[in-house]
Amino acid sequence: MNLSEKKQTTINLIAKVVSYGTTYLISFFLTPYLVEKLGSEAYSFYPIANNFTSYMGVITIALNSMASRFITIALTKEEKKKANTYFVSILYGNVMMSGILLIPMIFIVAFLNQILNIPLGLVGSVKVLFSLVFISMLVNLLTNVFGVAVFSQNRLDLGSISDIVVGITRVLLYLILFLFFKPSIVYVGVVSLAIAILTVAFQYGFTKKLLPDMQFSHKYFNWQAIKEVLSSGVWNSVNQVGTVLLSTVGLMLCNSLYGAAEGGVYSVALNIPSFMNGIVSLLSSVFLPTLTIKYARGNRKEILDHVRMTQDVIGILDNVPIAVFMAVGTNFFRLWTPSVNTYKVQILSMMAIGYLLITSVSWPLSNLNTVMNRVKVPALVMVGSGLLNIALIFFTYYFTDLGVYSIPLGQMILFILNRGIFVTIYSAKCMGEKWYAFYPAIIHNLLGAGIIYAVSYLVNKLVNPQTWIALIAECILLGGFGLVINCLIVLKPTKWKNIIVMIMEKIFDRKR
Repeated sequence: MNLSEKKQTTINLIAKVVSYGTTYLISFFLTPYLVEKLGSEAYSFYPIANNFTSYMGVITIALNSMASRFITIALTKEEKKKANTYFVSILYGNVMMSGILLIPMIFIVAFLNQILNIPLGLVGSVKVLFSLVFISMLVNLLTNVFGVAVFSQNRLDLGSISDIVVGITRVLLYLILFLFFKPSIVYVGVVSLAIAILTVAFQYGFTKKLLPDMQFSHKYFNWQAIKEVLSSGVWNSVNQVGTVLLSTVGLMLCNSLYGAAEGGVYSVALNIPSFMNGIVSLLSSVFLPTLTIKYARGNRKEILDHVRMTQDVIGILDNVPIAVFMAVGTNFFRLWTPSVNTYKVQILSMMAIGYLLITSVSWPLSNLNTVMNRVKVPALVMVGSGLLNIALIFFTYYFTDLGVYSIPLGQMILFILNRGIFVTIYSAKCMGEKWYAFYPAIIHNLLGAGIIYAVSYLVNKLVNPQTWIALIAECILLGGFGLVINCLIVLKPTKWKNIIVMIMEKIFDRKR
């Protein structure tokens, strides 16, 4: 990675972290507020509505998941006409898919109270919520290809700025609606639609600025381009089917099998795991544009070095909050959502987040498979994992007394087997490396997490913080300790030297 690429990647990383941190802080304060205003049962239907969009979004992934890859490679090779063809063809394809998706959306809303366990007094409001969330999805789908602009030019920092503005707008809209009107779950859908429209406006503006040569002309539409992208992307759709079956479907089945009340508790427990999944996805996505560009250049060593560097960064940053949270989570939930069963929520959260200590550093390998267009086999394995997860959920429901705990437990085991073992070995094979080539990052991650958790658990037992100030202070100290431990374990002396040199170069560059 040359100096300009390193600089832009650093800017992208900082911007993404700030953006995601802002978004999370907003959710951090909004979630208990919404739970208090709406009740945990009513609130649980919002993540369920989002899960439904992810189910239907499976067919859109076939076209859109590979859009960035094909357009970026064409632009890197300065094949502007080819890039235009991909861009316009994918745009038209999304318009057609929106029309197709409208049919199941209408059906789901019409029969929603037969599909889900909805309290009688909430049926109307929940149906309106689902309608608004579905419309938001269609708005995002119609203009999805505009998001390629910041990716192809490696300007994810611009997208992060828009995310911050969108997050602040979300807060303002919630405050206006909930302060001046009677609280309703419908408002969550209203905000979702408003945010979708604002996001589209930003993405369109970035496209005009970063890709001025892109022409929205029908002459560039080409069925062959759609077929080419679909032939690769269809396996990402298959993979997403497996991901949905392995992860998001658990909340819906919790609602159906164990009731709306248990679904509400589980939805609260999933907040931190969802946040950490987002962090890992964010960190991995920051390095994906550069990986795609390097692949287009064809330098194998650069690709491997970049993947390992991404694993190191994710390993250093991800297991600190996970290990600390697993140690202090009970205190956190006692302060954050005192109206729910603190102990139960913490156990569910730990089970839902634990597998990330292994799978997070395998995430860049999934991106590597996408860039190499080697997604068929991982997709089939993921579907198998998802189907096995559904079978486990029903088996444990009918034949065990595990209750709702069985859902995150099964997911944890299957994610470790899938991403922690299979994907790691498969990616090494595809790159012509030894099967254990990418395992050092996993070992480092587990070792660091074990030390951080043990120390954090002991400190938390001694301190036992009872206020937000005390808990935040404790987490800051434990987080600093965790970062030092991770750096000592993951980074070799040569890497430390390179980091110090890079920092000094930036300092002296600024002084000049």
